[in-house]
Amino acid sequence: MISADKKIELARWLLNPDHPSAGEASLSTLEKQLRELGLYKVYSEIELPLVEILDAMQTIGVKVDLNYLARLSKEMDGEIAGLVKNIYKLAGGVVNLNSPKQLSKLLFEKLKISDKGIRKTKTGLRSTDVETLALIRKSHKIVEPILKYREIFKLKSTYVEPLRELADKNGRIHTTFVQTGTGTGRLSSQNPNIQNIPITSEWGKTASQVYNVPAEKVTPEMRHVAKTLNFGVAYGMGPNAFAQVSGLSVEEARKFIKEYYNDFYEVKLWQEKTIQKARQTGCVENLNGRRRWLPNIANPNRRLASADERMAINMPIQGLAADIIKLAMIKVAEKIKTKKWQKQVRMLLSVHDELVFEIADGIIKDAVELIKSEMENAYKISVPLKVESGYGDNWLDS
Repeated sequence: MISADKKIELARWLLNPDHPSAGEASLSTLEKQLRELGLYKVYSEIELPLVEILDAMQTIGVKVDLNYLARLSKEMDGEIAGLVKNIYKLAGGVVNLNSPKQLSKLLFEKLKISDKGIRKTKTGLRSTDVETLALIRKSHKIVEPILKYREIFKLKSTYVEPLRELADKNGRIHTTFVQTGTGTGRLSSQNPNIQNIPITSEWGKTASQVYNVPAEKVTPEMRHVAKTLNFGVAYGMGPNAFAQVSGLSVEEARKFIKEYYNDFYEVKLWQEKTIQKARQTGCVENLNGRRRWLPNIANPNRRLASADERMAINMPIQGLAADIIKLAMIKVAEKIKTKKWQKQVRMLLSVHDELVFEIADGIIKDAVELIKSEMENAYKISVPLKVESGYGDNWLDS
């Protein structure tokens, strides 16, 4: 709530003839700094043209199936009830599964699960977060249903229920895109965070290489491990962290990482070279000059230095990918405008390296072909940019 006094004060500030010139002076100073840092092109050719596109996407919103969400909510209630009943039976009594304190006592005191290697929270409790539970999942049969409970409870409380509440009278959700909220330049979204909605992914090729099995024999579990390996290790993940998120033992994780670097030895060389340069300059850049400062890259505290080393490896890759998808959005939007398709082809979402559109029935194939072509040619680079496309009645089916 803004008071009347504040409104009057603001009006007086805006009417002051000195303030517009102050704004112009600030703009000139900031523009000069951007040019000196080599960032003016990122600002003028990527971030500035994107503002109008994101504004339109936020205004349009995304249509959701409220009836389906209502059914899904009831199904989840049933699954949660079944899991809770089973967990209580295995625990030998009632426990508040949303209480880290009660869960920690149950697992490490009552059920005597080994706490070797288990980190402690700031309050001194042995951790029961997802990573810790994944690490001890083979220690007791109660851990797996607790993990499943956590997964479904989070899906329901973080996505299903908030999406139902946030939908407008037309059944559309209007997220807010945050253009410069990440250190790499990647778009994020909030209220709701629509970029984190769980979807299925195919990682058959990498999984096939990791497990040395034909692609058709790759299981969903193998894909999960391969995805974790492909992203995590490339960004500096070690065997302990890989073991926690993949469900493997530390020794298995160490073996996978070693084999990964044997197959992709250039990755290791690039990582070492990038970290060495970052220590010298205190920052890291992507191919467009987008920069991330790393104040702790040379810190004697290894925990702080390691965190910055991972950022140094992550930023050039993720930062360039972010720039490419932003440029693709700009080029696609320009082409849609040229074709006068603004009412028939509407950009709805940017989810990391994926764009989601709402397209009128009569021009689906032509529009998909146009979008695919513009995305594949959005950025000139020696590596071919291949885009997979699809369409359907909803996001999942497409």
